[in-house]
Amino acid sequence: MTSNARLQQRLLKHSQHRQTGVALITMLMIFAIITIMTADSTERMGLDIRKTGFYLHNAQANEYALGAESLARQILFDDFEEDAKTSANDHLTELWNSVIIPVEYNGGEFEIVIRDLQSRYNLNNLLDEDGKINPDELIDFNALLSKLSLASNAANNIADWLDNDTTPIGYYSEDTSYLNKTPGYRAANQSIVNSSELLSVAEIDFEAYRILSPLVATLPSMTQININTAPISVLAMISGKLDPEKIVTARELLPDGFTSTQEFLESEMASGAGIDEQRISVNSEYFEVWIKSQFQQQYAYLHSVFYRDSRDGRIVLLGRTFSRPLDSALHNPFTQASSVDIKNDIKADSSDNQQSL
Repeated sequence: MTSNARLQQRLLKHSQHRQTGVALITMLMIFAIITIMTADSTERMGLDIRKTGFYLHNAQANEYALGAESLARQILFDDFEEDAKTSANDHLTELWNSVIIPVEYNGGEFEIVIRDLQSRYNLNNLLDEDGKINPDELIDFNALLSKLSLASNAANNIADWLDNDTTPIGYYSEDTSYLNKTPGYRAANQSIVNSSELLSVAEIDFEAYRILSPLVATLPSMTQININTAPISVLAMISGKLDPEKIVTARELLPDGFTSTQEFLESEMASGAGIDEQRISVNSEYFEVWIKSQFQQQYAYLHSVFYRDSRDGRIVLLGRTFSRPLDSALHNPFTQASSVDIKNDIKADSSDNQQSL
């Protein structure tokens, strides 16, 4: 074999070794890419599974909250039927005023808190039928704000927010002032829909709102104050000659509270106080419901407002929001009231007195 042939053989073997090395490196690169893609795909799939689980569990928690809302409606209707047989009034020792302790079902649970909105002052009472400010209501509301040590102009500013004109009676509280803000806006000049509107009113900052909001409501019609459920600050609005602490003490001694406004007006504490009977009541038609539900570590909060017709007990949903309460002790209903276990008292399948909702 010539030297040229031997050289060609050596070059051919070297070329084959090089090709084998390149192929091996290429295979390793392909394997590495596939491994990375598989790992990325697995990670994405895990994230998608967790995301889907989050959405499903959150949706289930929301459904639990809506189911609890239906139970709250039934509690209010049952209370109406019970009142029709007995005292026919609403007071703080009734079942609806207690926190319904967590009811567990199929891996989830919920709590219910019902509050009487007629225990609060209805801000829309400030308006008369013509959209003008009722001066008597404004005086009483101003007394409430003074008792709470809020800004002296706050009552007039809220009145300007409500009335249907642009003439200010408060302090920088009409369109000409609000339009100069950034961003600018106008006064509502109509009934307040949600108490959070107060944050847009001049001289009502968050601290003032935090103090005032548990004592006021924004109901669609003129309402009376329920003397059986109103707190001391609201009771003081009824008359400057009343001692609200005595009223609270007296109603706590009564098993069913005051059973009629006449009973209250004839009592020694109300004698000579000059109370307008049209402003007070022992019954309530408006209630709010707070619900906290949980399913697989996902929480949902629901706030609903109901109207209960005093004639037939019909329950009407006026509005609902999936929102959580403020965490302060004044606003969080789940930290305020006593608890009661209703699992043995209310049956989900009770058809005898089930209301058609």
